[in-house]
Amino acid sequence: MKKNITINLCGRLFQIDEDAYELLQQYIESLRSYFGRQEGGDEIADDIEARIAELFYELKANGTEAITIEHVKDIITRIGKPEEMAGVSDETGNDSQKTSGHRYDSFRDAAEGVMNNVRARTAGKRLYRNPNDKMLAGVMSGFAAYTNTDPTWWRLGIVLLVLCYGVGILAYIVLAIVLPVAKTPEEQLQMQGKKVTPQALADAVIDEKQPVRQNRGCLGSVLAVIASLFAALFVGIAAIFGFAMLVCLFLVVVSVIIIFTVPGSSHLNMPFDLGYLHLSEMISVQPWVVIVFIAALMLVFLIPLYAVAHMLLSKAGKIQPMGIVQRIFWIVFWVVALGSMVPSLVWIQQNKTMVERVETR
Repeated sequence: MKKNITINLCGRLFQIDEDAYELLQQYIESLRSYFGRQEGGDEIADDIEARIAELFYELKANGTEAITIEHVKDIITRIGKPEEMAGVSDETGNDSQKTSGHRYDSFRDAAEGVMNNVRARTAGKRLYRNPNDKMLAGVMSGFAAYTNTDPTWWRLGIVLLVLCYGVGILAYIVLAIVLPVAKTPEEQLQMQGKKVTPQALADAVIDEKQPVRQNRGCLGSVLAVIASLFAALFVGIAAIFGFAMLVCLFLVVVSVIIIFTVPGSSHLNMPFDLGYLHLSEMISVQPWVVIVFIAALMLVFLIPLYAVAHMLLSKAGKIQPMGIVQRIFWIVFWVVALGSMVPSLVWIQQNKTMVERVETR
């Protein structure tokens, strides 16, 4: 059951439910933001706010006990958005200015209208991945909750980006890594732009226990099937990639053990052979370079293997998914390992010719 609150609008008291109050507050903020940059804009916003109070009073006089979100939507439709009201004002009182103005002015007004609409939709919200309405990681549903739009259009947009040389796949993976998940009731409220109050937290906990019913249209159902196929394909590719990393890591370990335990191993033919680098001879010349190279090489294979194994176990519900800090840490750690391996390998390649000459004498 929604909670009603009492507000004071232009000296009059009204009962209004929380959802309606949030929408009304966003609308009034958009009015203040839009007209605040114009001369006499505060007076225009005050007049509109007074008009809203009159419409609320009419509803109250007709027996309406509490203003609902439907009432607020109807009033916004009747009064109009700030940019629409500005357009009417220009047509009625500024015809001469309209004919002599530049095209840039209309473009700027349109851009300001779009930005004000975005501000009104995202006011008081934080961007999270939505775990309650997700097909893969809840990224597009999180954007939909943040902008108060239909997630189907966001999902359709990412599918179109996937068709553009796979750009959407990279963008989605980056967003899934960077954006946190709205796990707690407090984060769920922040994602929806609701105030974090004890009553709101209690309602969020109750809603969290209820089964989530996702009403999707035809297009949403098609996108759900496509997302399921992509998810299955991604998991399969990740499993194959993880197995390849495991094999490579095993061969590296075996090769390193043989190099430092079997004399003359630099002349052996082995899979993933590191003997040609003459590491056993190089370690006496510059031991730290060889140690850094071997450790970095193992980490380059080990970190992706760990990430894939962690993802597969989290998908199976055995462990919790990685947090945002943990993901960033492992990405940075892998980049550092790769950045340490490459210069070490370059130094070894440049100096192994000297070792080969000594061996041939």
